[in-house]
Amino acid sequence: MKLRFFHQLFISHIFVSGLLLTLIVGSTYMLLPNLLYQLKIQQFEKIGSYLILNPSLVQPSNGRDVSLHIQLIKKNVPIQNTPNPNASNINLGDSDWAKLNKGEKLEFRQDRQHFSIPMTVLIMPVQQDEALLIASPLNEIEIATKELQSLLWKVTAILMLSVFFISILLARRLQSRISTMREMTRIIADGEFGKQIPVKGQDEIADLAHDLNRMSQNLEITSKEVERLELLRSQLFADLSHEIKTPLTSIRGWIEALRNGYIQNDQQQRVYFMIENETLRLIRMVQTTMDLERLRSGQAPLQYKTIDLCKMVEQVTDQMRILADEQELQLTNECSGSHHNLTIMGDEDRLRQVLINLLKNALQFTSSGLIKISCSADADEVRIEVEDTGIGMTPEEQKLIFDRFYKVDPSRSLQRGEMGLGLSLVKAIVEAHNGKIELTSIVQQGSIFRVILPRLQ
Repeated sequence: MKLRFFHQLFISHIFVSGLLLTLIVGSTYMLLPNLLYQLKIQQFEKIGSYLILNPSLVQPSNGRDVSLHIQLIKKNVPIQNTPNPNASNINLGDSDWAKLNKGEKLEFRQDRQHFSIPMTVLIMPVQQDEALLIASPLNEIEIATKELQSLLWKVTAILMLSVFFISILLARRLQSRISTMREMTRIIADGEFGKQIPVKGQDEIADLAHDLNRMSQNLEITSKEVERLELLRSQLFADLSHEIKTPLTSIRGWIEALRNGYIQNDQQQRVYFMIENETLRLIRMVQTTMDLERLRSGQAPLQYKTIDLCKMVEQVTDQMRILADEQELQLTNECSGSHHNLTIMGDEDRLRQVLINLLKNALQFTSSGLIKISCSADADEVRIEVEDTGIGMTPEEQKLIFDRFYKVDPSRSLQRGEMGLGLSLVKAIVEAHNGKIELTSIVQQGSIFRVILPRLQ
């Protein structure tokens, strides 16, 4: 038969408590006579010590049922005046007197040979070859023992009843707490996370309840994160499908036109060139998307090293100045002067990619005017600003600008072969460096992208 936890716990309490009580009561029951005997001897010792100091107070007792017999005895002199006049005298041997003369005491239980009833006897040395005998009936100890043993059994019965009811209360209390946690585990097993159970007490069961609550909370967070990642994955596939569809359709159309002979020989090279460009664009899109996802998931470890920020900005500016000159735009670098020794810790290739993407974005949406890159720093942070005088953005566009595949002006993006992933990648790289990116923009006046990174101490 399967026992419930309540019954197992109750039986365990009763068994352990009963075993302990049995050991305690049994030991006390067996030791009680000797304990009372030792107490009687100690009482005799106090009386004897007082009488030895006052020998004139010693008055021998006669009679058959005296409660206390006191007598001075000497070596080689028969002990007289015992309570039993028909009994033979008590004679102590030489070894007994040798112990007494050394200051030792003699104690023993005496039968009816010298007393009318069994007696407890103590002999204490007084002086050389002289001692004091003190005796009292053993039945006093026996009566006291029986009374105490009877009381002990009554107390034991009361304790057993108390243990019985306390065990029931404890078992029910523990069963209730464990049943609550069991119900909690069933709820978690059914996929319902975040539920909390009340925690009572500060014992191991309370610790277990705390752990269950923490596990439920963590599972809820993990579940929401899994749902978020699944949503991102679905959105990623939807975005990729949408973005890939257009170039694939173009490539398919050109290939069918070539296969069916609709393209003249003098135009075939141009078509091959467009197919190649669209193919490279698709490859860049896939690679950039993979980089973006690896950065967001932490699967693209950064190669940290010390970077001379102003030197890196100068190199990127020189690289992009050719494109600015083609558009007749002024590109200036103000990250010099007082910040010429500015250093940070980071992945140089990734941060260089951030600057290139920000400058490309500024060049794409600036028709005339100025593009400026500048640096500033304080004790904790380094700021890099890319400012342009381009078309600017509305507040609604600013909220979406860092989303994947978002394009402020799709016609310009299509013309330049842009995919709408550049700023998403910028944000992912900056956040991977424990930094942040801010945007300030006014329509028809321009935009300022501000990258904030931790400074090298």
